[in-house]
Amino acid sequence: EKKDVEQLARVKLSNARNEEGKPVIEWIQPCPTVGWAGVLNRDKGFLINLLSDVQDKITVTVNNPDFNNGSFIKKREVGRLEHVFLKYRKMGNLAWLRAKRTPVDDPLDVNRDFTDFAAVYGEEDGYGYSSLTWNIENRLIP
Repeated sequence: EKKDVEQLARVKLSNARNEEGKPVIEWIQPCPTVGWAGVLNRDKGFLINLLSDVQDKITVTVNNPDFNNGSFIKKREVGRLEHVFLKYRKMGNLAWLRAKRTPVDDPLDVNRDFTDFAAVYGEEDGYGYSSLTWNIENRLIP
C-alpha cells in the first residue's frame, strides 16, 4: 500500500546525539588554528641578546583566532585538541624539539616541562592571546 511505502521511504539519519539525547548530524570541524602574535608575528623570528640580563628566557605570544568559540584550554577539555606545543629547531637541523619552560609542581603531568598553550597555565586573555616564557637554557646559544 501507499502508506507502507511512505513509512519505508523516511529514514532519520544521525551520527551523534545532542545534549537532550536527540539524534543529530555533526559535521567534521577543521582543526583549531594558532597564530603567532607580538614580535614573532611582526619579525618572523627572534634575536637572543647575549648582553641581556635575562638571556635564557624568551616570552612567546600566540593568538587563538577562534577564541569566540572557546579557548585552547576549553577545546582541550572537549577533545578538539590535545596540545599546543611550541616547537623549534636550530637553523640547519631537521629535528623539531619541544620548547621547555620552568616546570610546574604537577608530578602527574608528563608534559609539565614543555610550553603548552593548551595547558591550564596557558590562559588566554579576553582577545584570545596567550603568552608563555620559553626557558631556552642556552640551548640556542652556541
